[in-house]
Amino acid sequence: MLGLHYVHNNDIVHRDLKPGNIIIEKVEKLGLNIYKLTDFGVSKLIGKKFVLTVNDGMTYSYCSAEQI
Repeated sequence: MLGLHYVHNNDIVHRDLKPGNIIIEKVEKLGLNIYKLTDFGVSKLIGKKFVLTVNDGMTYSYCSAEQI
């Protein structure tokens, strides 16, 4: 799966990979299926840490899709 390969190459581990977190979109005109990886709520960053500087700064090693 290309999406999983992409997130792993960017130091993100999904940690909740299951059929319910993969959306399949059928494109009738092209005769293709598009697979989308969803629900990064318990994903973990490895090797990197994000730093927020809004309220005195905060460092964390996990993030949701919105924070990525």
